Amino acid sequence: MYKKFTAVISLAVVAIAIMGATTISGVQTARANGELGEGSPNREEFQISVRNIKHADLIASVTIDGLTKKLNIKGNPSYIDAPTQQIARFRFDRHEDASTPNVLPIKLGDEYTACVSKKHDKSEGTCLRSSIDSITTPQTKNLYADFIPDD
Repeated sequence: MYKKFTAVISLAVVAIAIMGATTISGVQTARANGELGEGSPNREEFQISVRNIKHADLIASVTIDGLTKKLNIKGNPSYIDAPTQQIARFRFDRHEDASTPNVLPIKLGDEYTACVSKKHDKSEGTCLRSSIDSITTPQTKNLYADFIPDD
């Protein structure tokens, strides 16, 4: 009788440990170009949540006013079967100054494009186009990796 309960408890502990490891390693935040969330009036911030990441390496990017920033996202290791998500954060200078030549002023209503594509095939991906709706809070979008066309 006790062997059965011991086996069930052991199996439950192992399952919880595996789920915890998957959750902890699955939610990651990647920062491109510095710490974010400080609300600088000189920078426009973008927070792109890439969801349903499987095993393929991806590239997340944001383009605004002809400027593009990219971030590599590593695919999940083979032992993680459940899709995960990663938050990619980008920062752009809002105005031109001595350290940022040829940067157009970023203002309310400017359009930007957030994209995610597979690292080995950048010709196909999924993108969202939107406009700047706040100058005090980051622009946030969700992109789903499972909408990238298959090879």
